[in-house]
Amino acid sequence: MKTLYLLRHAKAVQAIKHAWDPADDRNRPLTPSGIGDACEVGAWFARKEIRPGLALVSDATRTLETWHHLRATSQMDVPMRTMPELYLATTEQIIGLIQQVGESFTSLLIIGHNPGLAELAGAELSTSGMASAHFDGRWAECAPALAEWKIRRFR
Repeated sequence: MKTLYLLRHAKAVQAIKHAWDPADDRNRPLTPSGIGDACEVGAWFARKEIRPGLALVSDATRTLETWHHLRATSQMDVPMRTMPELYLATTEQIIGLIQQVGESFTSLLIIGHNPGLAELAGAELSTSGMASAHFDGRWAECAPALAEWKIRRFR
């Protein structure tokens, strides 16, 4: 059995320059409330004793900061891969990354962005929103239709 967690980054500051400027968008840090939300997610992981085998994190500042605060609060020692491909990834791109995960991992945490994460889970994910699903099979066979998603909101 595999477990997949899709986490949308915590609340970030608004774009400083122009919303259409990818460099500006990619470098937006978390707000103070976003930091608190990321810590709340980490506390939830700790309470539930959830330790994903691997974390794939977009290279955007807000996703990396979400990971940093979640990891610190949960005290999880989990390998993490920074994935530029997750920045504004489509559902198909996210599935492609999931399908490349090694079979030695039974659980996977992805921290990324909407609309790709929300479309994959089939539900709106607000900031710090998480979808999780269990499915039988190999990561290489992962498809949205194989999973029954549970949605959790932390904000």
